[in-house]
Amino acid sequence: LDAVKRIHAEGVSGVELYTGSLVDLPGAERRAALMGLGDAARLAGKLRLTLGLGGGLGFRNLQEVLEAAPAADRVAVGRAALTRAMLVGLDQVLRDLRALLA
Repeated sequence: LDAVKRIHAEGVSGVELYTGSLVDLPGAERRAALMGLGDAARLAGKLRLTLGLGGGLGFRNLQEVLEAAPAADRVAVGRAALTRAMLVGLDQVLRDLRALLA
């Protein structure tokens, strides 16, 4: 929360919250970290900052992270999507991601 406040105080128009450190945590720790992510996302929204999420996001954890921070303007899904695209094709991966986001 302090980092989001500092970003706003500096006049920056947006923030990307790093999710890589929380996606592989064990159950209870992950839930607590997701709650913190949600708090930071809500604060960013209150302060009218654009919000991005990125780091370690893939098909297995994207929905859970988006439930914690549904107001995200953008989501960075990297290696997981690219790896899957090599197996099933980029068109299919994009359809699958859109289905997760719907």
